[in-house]
Amino acid sequence: GDIKQPHPPISISKEYHHTDYITASKFTSKLAAVCQMNNHYGTITLEKRLNKRDKAWDVISTVRLHTVTLGGLSYHDFHLAMLIDTEVDRVEVKNLVK
Repeated sequence: GDIKQPHPPISISKEYHHTDYITASKFTSKLAAVCQMNNHYGTITLEKRLNKRDKAWDVISTVRLHTVTLGGLSYHDFHLAMLIDTEVDRVEVKNLVK
């Protein structure tokens, strides 16, 4: 019979937890600036999510990276993921989101 290959992931994502909604909003602006500087754009979301275990609200921003034209992942997605972790605190990024 046919061997079924698992489907490759169509995106990669990372969640960031914040102390409050305003701080999270400022952080998502930094994420957008890193995307802009690298001419590759992910999906950025900001939400307040109920943590049922702790019975508390969490503020979470998420960046999801994918390449629409390929219908999946490209080198640019992985490169941008790495850059997001290192560039959000750079002066150039901070200057873009003043």
